[in-house]
Amino acid sequence: MSILRKVVFHPFLFSVFPTLVLLSHNIEEVAPIVAKRPLIFSIALTLLMFLFMYIFFRNAARAGLATSLALLWVFSYGHLYHTVKEIPVVGQAIGHHRYLLAIYIALLILGLILIRKTSKDLKSVTQVLNLISIGLLVFPIIQVAEHSYKTSKLEDSGFAFFALEDPLVSRDIEDMPDIYYIILDTYTRADSMQDFYHFDNAQFLGALRDIGFFVADCSRCNHCSTIESLSSSLNLDYLPQLKEKLLTENEKENASSLLKNSLVRYQLEQIGYKTVAFETWFVWSTLDDADIFLSIDRDPILLQLINPFEQIIMENSVGLVFADIQKLLFRAYKKSLFDPVNQYHLPFQDYIKRQLYIIDNLDRLATIPGPKWVFAHILIPHPPRIFTPDGGVVDDPGYFSLRGGMPINGDYEIKGYVNEVQFINNRILEIVESIIEQSDPKPIIIIQGDTGGSDRTLYTILNAYYLMSEDNSALYEHITPVNTFRLIFDSYFGSDYGLLPDLTYREDLELVPETYPACIR
Repeated sequence: MSILRKVVFHPFLFSVFPTLVLLSHNIEEVAPIVAKRPLIFSIALTLLMFLFMYIFFRNAARAGLATSLALLWVFSYGHLYHTVKEIPVVGQAIGHHRYLLAIYIALLILGLILIRKTSKDLKSVTQVLNLISIGLLVFPIIQVAEHSYKTSKLEDSGFAFFALEDPLVSRDIEDMPDIYYIILDTYTRADSMQDFYHFDNAQFLGALRDIGFFVADCSRCNHCSTIESLSSSLNLDYLPQLKEKLLTENEKENASSLLKNSLVRYQLEQIGYKTVAFETWFVWSTLDDADIFLSIDRDPILLQLINPFEQIIMENSVGLVFADIQKLLFRAYKKSLFDPVNQYHLPFQDYIKRQLYIIDNLDRLATIPGPKWVFAHILIPHPPRIFTPDGGVVDDPGYFSLRGGMPINGDYEIKGYVNEVQFINNRILEIVESIIEQSDPKPIIIIQGDTGGSDRTLYTILNAYYLMSEDNSALYEHITPVNTFRLIFDSYFGSDYGLLPDLTYREDLELVPETYPACIR
């Protein structure tokens, strides 16, 4: 216990707590590596604070207490700001940085004065704070370590039940078509897009049909979240049935790992396909062990700025003040001398570059020799709704100012969604035309929404197919993603999966019926 009384380390453990607890809460969504920069920054900031406080107080215990107080000030401000803003009367009265920041600064100064004036021996306080800081880190560290261990075990196991599947019939290598699976996140189908977003998508769908696509006008997602939807479609079954196939309890708890280690990938790789994938925002849809893995971070010219994980930390800390100032600068001085500064105004530069990187490089993959299965998860029109119809960046913070880059109200939601639909429509048409022109034999291209957009359009999705044969008779307007690769494998690779009933499950696994009269069977 003497070490706990004498050695002041609690500020450094407190400094990493916000990052580690956020990582533990989002470990299913992000890779642990995203915490690297916030951890380094937090430790460096704490070291500078502690040195400054030691010079000021000339006492390690006092310097440690003051540093921990300052860290509490830094990392709690955003939480307080958002909480106050959500209280109707109070939020309108003092829910502004100029008031809250002044109060916060005054409280910090008062705390430092009390520490300076106290005559008490602070060794017992140091011991208590050291113990508290250790205790706070136990749970998030265990949670991150446990998830990392389970994930590694799943990847090592290779999902042995795949070996029980009948293999696909291999074709001549020159005759195997490239297969592109393009996911446009939250892209809803035409009827619900018209009803909720007041946008007629007929021109885009007509252009797809002119190219040779079959558009399933009554398609719906099978599950209501991205990870569940893609896990289902890439494993040719619904999640309740998939979990029954998993062999261990670890696998059952982590059925979402089926997305990265899917049956589709396994079957295609067994007959000679290369897997090609892009880095996305999400660890669970980033196939970083693909045969060809394309990442913006591997291009030294493109500097990665703040990422979504870091955005959350900034929004919950005093960094929110600087982020909001930059938003104002971006809007006021766009296309001005402030542009170099404005690259840091939002945490969405990373998002913009990653989406454009996928879009700009997708059609170039056609030149890679040999058959390939391409998985491209494009986060458009998913929030933040940052793109204009011509591919520019919106300069009105109303489109992305709420947490997670959400719009401030329904009008911005509708306008932002339509903007991004128009943008991605134009680019997708260019991409598929280029892919088809460069491909021999003709490719198979699937363009799907994982889910719909808002709550009212959640279950309706875009679902379009370009098959190497001009005969689309096997396709039908109600086909859902769970049957996508069942149909393709049966039609082109000699399998006998057959088709499942096209069902849609809510999060609680209750079935959701079709509501549009034209699509009710």
